[in-house]
Amino acid sequence: FIEITKGGERLSNLRPISAEDLLMRNPVTPNKKLLGGSIFCKNILVSGAGGSIGSELCRQILYLRPKKLVLLEQNEPSLYLIYQELREILVSTSSNVEVIPILGNACDKNLVRRVFGDNNINVIFHSAAHKHVPLVELNPLEGLKNNILSTLILSSVALELGVYKFTLIS
Repeated sequence: FIEITKGGERLSNLRPISAEDLLMRNPVTPNKKLLGGSIFCKNILVSGAGGSIGSELCRQILYLRPKKLVLLEQNEPSLYLIYQELREILVSTSSNVEVIPILGNACDKNLVRRVFGDNNINVIFHSAAHKHVPLVELNPLEGLKNNILSTLILSSVALELGVYKFTLIS
């Protein structure tokens, strides 16, 4: 018998914590009409596509049927996993969305310019950032380089090439 609170709760009574538990509010369902207009039949790029936020963005974007979904990720195993998952979704839904995995760093301006140009990117979701504050505090130069430089490069190339929409998610 293990008591973990004054109320005498048992370990067997614990349940997983959801995002809603932490936010202390009901979830808000995305309005597909609002989101879809910026995504449907457009060429979308997600930076940090293999991360926890980027990969979920990719899943949600795929269901809104873009013309093309470009996954920019510097971590090979993460890119491979999300690419395989999205390919399975495409097969199971008989979708013809073109998914393009790009293994590379969002801080590489030449790569970013080439990827944007080759794929005629209309919309960017930039989620390539180090988000674990204690690690970034211990590695401040890498945090600055990745979080600030990648945003500067992506946004400046987007402006230069006339990208329609840029959303920073960090």
